Amino acid sequence: MEGTVCDRVRCTDCAKRMSLSSDYGSHEWKRRVFGAFILALIFVSLGAGCLARQFNHDEGQFVASGVLLARAGLLPYIHYPYFHLPNLVFVYAALFATNDFLLLTARSFNVVCAWLLLLLIYGMIASAFRSLGEKRWTVAIAFTLFFALHPIFRFTAGRAWNHDLPMLTSVAALAMLLRGVEPNGARGWMPASGAMLAIAAGTRLTFLPLVVPFLALTLIFKAPGSAPYHRALVFLIAFTVALLPTLTLFAVGPKAFLFDNFTCNGLLNLRFRQSRNPHALIWNKLLFPFEQLRSPATLLVVLGFALFACWCPLRNGWRNALRSPKTAAWLLIVPFALIGAFLPSPSYLQYYYAPIPFLVLGAAYGIARCWPAPGDHVKILRLLAAVLAISFLEFLPDLRGSNPFAGIGQWPVWSIHRVGLEIRKKTGARSVLTLAPIYPLEGGASIYPQFCTGPFAWRIAPFAKSEDRERYGLVGAQNLDAFLAARPAAILTNYENATLEGPMKTYAERNDHTRSMLSDERGVLWLPP
Repeated sequence: MEGTVCDRVRCTDCAKRMSLSSDYGSHEWKRRVFGAFILALIFVSLGAGCLARQFNHDEGQFVASGVLLARAGLLPYIHYPYFHLPNLVFVYAALFATNDFLLLTARSFNVVCAWLLLLLIYGMIASAFRSLGEKRWTVAIAFTLFFALHPIFRFTAGRAWNHDLPMLTSVAALAMLLRGVEPNGARGWMPASGAMLAIAAGTRLTFLPLVVPFLALTLIFKAPGSAPYHRALVFLIAFTVALLPTLTLFAVGPKAFLFDNFTCNGLLNLRFRQSRNPHALIWNKLLFPFEQLRSPATLLVVLGFALFACWCPLRNGWRNALRSPKTAAWLLIVPFALIGAFLPSPSYLQYYYAPIPFLVLGAAYGIARCWPAPGDHVKILRLLAAVLAISFLEFLPDLRGSNPFAGIGQWPVWSIHRVGLEIRKKTGARSVLTLAPIYPLEGGASIYPQFCTGPFAWRIAPFAKSEDRERYGLVGAQNLDAFLAARPAAILTNYENATLEGPMKTYAERNDHTRSMLSDERGVLWLPP
């Protein structure tokens, strides 16, 4: 009888445990489905919003360079001026070989990169809060949604420029490095991290400073089975191999490579800016980072990082803080990400995209470290609810009156393509001279490679030495007549700054070009006699 009672008690306990386990699994499944639904919703809204937004002239140089490689086999620095590192040229060239919808293809690629970044952040934060059990998925989706609503992410992500790919690969490089320094981390994580960071650095130069903290992280942590110097060497070898496209172009044309990336982006750009408003540039550089703190979301992420990623770990001493890879990573990486954001002149909002994911992740990992107990989930969720409420309030003004699905046929990814087909029909086999190269290229027309960068090479050309203009293919107003003497061209205007386009219009009028208005009622095509 006694044994029977014990058996019954034991069975009752087992039943309770099975019931709890079943409930846990049920809640886990529901939270995962909810997270997947939110991520899918973000993808749809992100894609529609990015494809519908107006064209930014910074996008044109990246699209044009990919087209020149895909259609004519022309390479940056060697055949035309190009003021960025080249990885995106190769990516776009491969994509443009599949279809002629250039802006649609380029933006779609960047939307996918931005969404994969959100997935990566979601997974990393869920892993950081695994002590919360099933509730980690709710915490992870809250952080991911906060990042997706951040104004700098919303402004930058999805455009056809060189921010989304390096942002994705640099965060992926960090995730891999953190796995590589774990006691049970597989050896393949370290070379994978080096390769991912090289893709970022070879796409945008401002990500190159991140090599310093990444190397430091490989050296300061000890993991069984591998010496720190060995891990650093493996990281560097993989980094160098993945950087070969950039290193090859440097080896073939070192002077042009350095001139385009440093002289043009540095000295000549500075002279151009100073010619317009010398004092504005100084104030822009000094005040711009602080002006961004007027955004509640940016202020929150900076304060959250300062409190949870810096103050909480460092109050026990910096040596103790640096012993933890997931604490040291943010303390070392964020300053160098900020250096990369600060370097270009003048400062623009998209330049400060690079530090934001690291700030968000640093704050999240700091919270997970400060409140690790399962019972802490209430404090965490209350904090995240307040943060999300503030983010939504900041987001609402941008949401009012905007419906990206309205007028799909008029999205720039379609309308620019239609204008391009019209330009091709009117110009035939002639090359088109323009500061907006994406328009003729969308329709299959050709451009002059020297104008691949749109307005950027044209506007700094007057500040270069005459021998440098000739050597590196810079064309400015002072040598336009000589450039076109042997290259009669159709000229496309009214898509860029009127002052910059002035010499082109003057040349067209002086040489009896016929003026033809395009169907978008904006562009003007000047056809030679």
